[in-house]
Amino acid sequence: MRRGFELHPTQLKEPYDYVLMPASEVEVSLVKGDLDRLKIRYVRTKFPILTEKYIEQARRTLRRAYDLGERDPRLFGLMGLCECDAGDDTAAQPWLEKAAARGVIRPRVYFELARIRYHARLGQSATSRLTEAELNDITEPLAIARTQAPPQLEVYKLLVELWSQHTTKLAQPQLDVLDEGLGYFPREAELVAAVARLYARQNRIREGMARVEHGMAMTDDAGSRLQLQQLLQELAAAEGQTEVLN
Repeated sequence: MRRGFELHPTQLKEPYDYVLMPASEVEVSLVKGDLDRLKIRYVRTKFPILTEKYIEQARRTLRRAYDLGERDPRLFGLMGLCECDAGDDTAAQPWLEKAAARGVIRPRVYFELARIRYHARLGQSATSRLTEAELNDITEPLAIARTQAPPQLEVYKLLVELWSQHTTKLAQPQLDVLDEGLGYFPREAELVAAVARLYARQNRIREGMARVEHGMAMTDDAGSRLQLQQLLQELAAAEGQTEVLN
């Protein structure tokens, strides 16, 4: 700030009347367990030798709440996310399933559940393309995640991957979902490019190009702009070939 200034609100609201109460052991475990869980990724990056210690610490803290009788879906979600952060999807899935079944409000829970289901289906499927029922089982939690805040970039990336590899024709509502993702994350060149390619696959190349151009206008990263510029040239060439054939 180069100079100071004063704000003079025209009317002050009455302060909220907070009622303070001592936190229970369960409440302390929930808050502390979530904080301990959040440390795992940082420690893995900065001090990898200590990672297992922090994982076990987060597990013990959350388990304490469970052993004290807490069965809130928030706890189930935290226990599942803790196992995801620890890299153990097998241990994470039952907790995530319980949290989702009880309607927990935490969008990452639904994304991780969909991701784990997807990888499991890929390992079980005899063919490379998933069935409609299998796709629905994976996209259902992603649809719930989209209704919760904050928006998750990973949700839209997974939807793009699913629809790119396991569907041929996308309906307009599906394309609308992808545009929704671009609305939240307009500077994510990888997402912009993937959505544009999906539009091109639906023989809507010009609409795909429009999304690339918008992405180029939004990003301030030179590498991302170059990537999108190259894609725009590819789509323009494809559009020209289509016009010749028509």
